[in-house]
Amino acid sequence: DWIYGRIDVRAKLPKGLGTWPAIWMMSQDNVHGHWPKSGEIDIMEYAANKLDEVFFCIHTEKYNHRRKDQYYFTKIIPNIADDFHKFSLDWSENQISYYVDDELITRYVKGEDNKDTSWEGWPFDEEYYIILNLAIGGMFGGEVDTECLPQEFIIKDIKVYQ
Repeated sequence: DWIYGRIDVRAKLPKGLGTWPAIWMMSQDNVHGHWPKSGEIDIMEYAANKLDEVFFCIHTEKYNHRRKDQYYFTKIIPNIADDFHKFSLDWSENQISYYVDDELITRYVKGEDNKDTSWEGWPFDEEYYIILNLAIGGMFGGEVDTECLPQEFIIKDIKVYQ
């Protein structure tokens, strides 16, 4: 676990309908409390039923998908699951920036758009750890095409810079 820095993950996403790969981070010590109080940083989230649409979100006590008011950005990246791509996050005290193959996708800035700057709106001041997972189905993954199974979420490398 660490606080602030750059994370690069080179990965190849699965194509099968119902696959839901994610590269994300959660608080190690939950200083502010359990989810969403201590936040969640989604470096990359993808559901193959939303063809080529990649999600870059952060969740906090005040801004999360349950409240339908969150830091939320999506980008269509044609043929995203055809090759390996580098998903990167630059994380500092006052901003979180997302990159795919070194191209800036979006940036969240503490206090932007008059958002709360307390821990309830920006709890990203504690150590986080990385999670790599491939879910199948579920609320976000959607209907599963069992004919396409098995699938792979291939991680080529992970680099963390501080």
